[in-house]
Amino acid sequence: MARDHIVPQMLLRRFAGERERLLATPRAGGVRIPMTVTRACREAGFYDVDIDPAFSHLAPSNQIEISLADFEGRASRLFDRFARDELNLTDQDRFDLMLFVAFQAVRGWSFREEISELATLMAKEELRPRLTTERLRPQLKKDGRAFDDAAVAAWREQLLTSDWKVVPSQSAAVQQMGLLALNGIHPDLYFRRRVRLLRFDEPALLVSDQPVALWVRPDRDLETHPLGIASADAIYMPIDRQRAIALLLSGDERVVDAKPKRAEIINRFVASGAHRWIFQHPDDPPIEIGDLLERPRWGVETLGALAEGDEIRVQKRVVRQQGRQPA
Repeated sequence: MARDHIVPQMLLRRFAGERERLLATPRAGGVRIPMTVTRACREAGFYDVDIDPAFSHLAPSNQIEISLADFEGRASRLFDRFARDELNLTDQDRFDLMLFVAFQAVRGWSFREEISELATLMAKEELRPRLTTERLRPQLKKDGRAFDDAAVAAWREQLLTSDWKVVPSQSAAVQQMGLLALNGIHPDLYFRRRVRLLRFDEPALLVSDQPVALWVRPDRDLETHPLGIASADAIYMPIDRQRAIALLLSGDERVVDAKPKRAEIINRFVASGAHRWIFQHPDDPPIEIGDLLERPRWGVETLGALAEGDEIRVQKRVVRQQGRQPA
């Protein structure tokens, strides 16, 4: 089985030192270790899908990996131009860049964890009104367990709050990745954004297994206007130790000599978004993970209640909960 790279080797190489070595910091904490580009961010068969034998002649099971390699090749040529401070984008260049960023935002471990978390949240919300006393009591009695009101209430609470989770199949996860990435090319999400190339002297930029980071102004009310791809004031992605691209909602497209504070913000958010690993050049000062933001979580907010006859309908929405961001 092929070992698929969650972050392209062509991107990781731009942060590596001699013999293509990186300094890898565990996101959860622990010992930093040297890691080669070949070994970093890879997992066997991560993009393989199950194909019905009747249709196996239409595409190989690793078709997604083949397509990703094509996107990466086109993006790599763009990054080579960016390294020469060239930012004259054709429509094809813009499409190639946005396609790469859109897929990179959803192709890794973080996305798999998020869709599992979201599916679990929705499953528990669907269960909540169905776990009535009339349904639970007979089952407890059948199982030979206590079935008084307290026992029913305790079991209901356990079902709704315990740590069981929904884990989508490999094929379902890959399908969702493709659908969201391709929908992301819609003008309202990625394609209408303006591209700015940020150039830094210091500090050096880092990369992680989730290199696409979202940013909003620190004065924004995230409870009223939750953070997402469409609403982020900027989408950042480092492309080497001295350069990052910023996808903005407005403004001109140009190369900017950015201040060190901006590099610190990008580093913090790219590192905070990591699922397993943060990668740096071996000569760069290791990032302190104790200063990182908690990873965003999905949650349910109650908006209000509406009386309809003898029923009350509770209005809710699912939101991606994000902590306050730095200035």
